[in-house]
Amino acid sequence: MATQMTQKKRLCCLCLMLLMCSPAWGNTIFIGDSIAHGYKIAASGRGTTKIGASPGKVRQMVEQFKPGGDVVLSSGASNQCSDLENISAAIDTAKSKFSNVLLLSAPHCSSGVNLRMAGLCTGNCEFVVINAGPDGVHPARYNSDIVTRRERSVTP
Repeated sequence: MATQMTQKKRLCCLCLMLLMCSPAWGNTIFIGDSIAHGYKIAASGRGTTKIGASPGKVRQMVEQFKPGGDVVLSSGASNQCSDLENISAAIDTAKSKFSNVLLLSAPHCSSGVNLRMAGLCTGNCEFVVINAGPDGVHPARYNSDIVTRRERSVTP
């Protein structure tokens, strides 16, 4: 079981590296809470992020962007897992405005919330539960190595 999980993590890391480095993601913006903020800084990216942003605030951020391009979105669920209305609206709006959406979530949200986000993330949207560090929310480090790798749980 542990070997299988390690192999899946390696495959997923390779997938994120290809996704974030491919020309299709060359014009990526970052929107969301501290998770998106950390990846934006690590990638020397652009976008609107705010540490501690609620799902309602993230929804407003998504609504303010002009359509087009690709987005890495952290919905604010890590700060308020129960605000499913704004989480859902932010995801739906991002999917309608951007060519590709990479939706990030933290493992500390209940499996029901992550399953709901995964269910909303269809079509041009891909859902990833990040591999969190000691605090259970954020990656252990934000650096270019982490930005170019996908560490995905098999089931949210």
